[in-house]
Amino acid sequence: MIDFGSSCHANQRMYSYIQSRFYRSPEVMLGLSYGCAIDMWSLGCILVEMHTGEPLFSGADQSDQMRKLVDVLGMPSDELILQAERGYRDQYFQQVQDHDDGAPEWRLCQRAGTEDDAAAAAAASPARGISDILGVESGGPGGRHLGDAGHSPLHYEMFVDFVKQMLQYRCVPVCGLRSRFSRACRTPPLIPATQPTRPHAACRRAAPRLPRRRGVASAGGGPGGGGGGGRAGRRDANVNVVISS
Repeated sequence: MIDFGSSCHANQRMYSYIQSRFYRSPEVMLGLSYGCAIDMWSLGCILVEMHTGEPLFSGADQSDQMRKLVDVLGMPSDELILQAERGYRDQYFQQVQDHDDGAPEWRLCQRAGTEDDAAAAAAASPARGISDILGVESGGPGGRHLGDAGHSPLHYEMFVDFVKQMLQYRCVPVCGLRSRFSRACRTPPLIPATQPTRPHAACRRAAPRLPRRRGVASAGGGPGGGGGGGRAGRRDANVNVVISS
């Protein structure tokens, strides 16, 4: 999220370090060029927080923020890390030799004196993905939506797909809108023509009655003859139903 005091046109950036920390995109953290995609990243974080009640990435500082991103999303690609400015990159990552084939690889920087503690914490609390955080298979966070309408595993899978498209290390502004979840939200459910909806009985009883128009009789008696009055009567009844709903 960016306050209006730091807002700018996408092609006229004035600041290299913006957004509140919990919602700060990887591009900004790594000193890369950025655009409207960083707003989609913030929106993805906010959507998860609105559903769980807790920030998705709640780092205590900038380094801890990157660590929390990696815990949930995994490491950024080597290409993205190499594109970052060295001063930013060295805050978070270090290159080490792989013991198997000797090829260098990027890893998160270890804080001084925390290597053993970090390893123990990782073993005790393995990293959780977006699906685990949202509770796709458990009925929502903490199971509090288990059995609720609109919270089936299928609904959650669509929501997870929607959020994951926003929470990519590099994404485009419209990527989060190309998902089954967003299409389902924009498309009203279809009502079969053979099953018309009716208002609740209490609503029907409380519905105001329109005065019957003079000259409109039952079937076969109105102006125009041939059952025209019957159709008019049915139209009046339909109006009552619309008002009551």
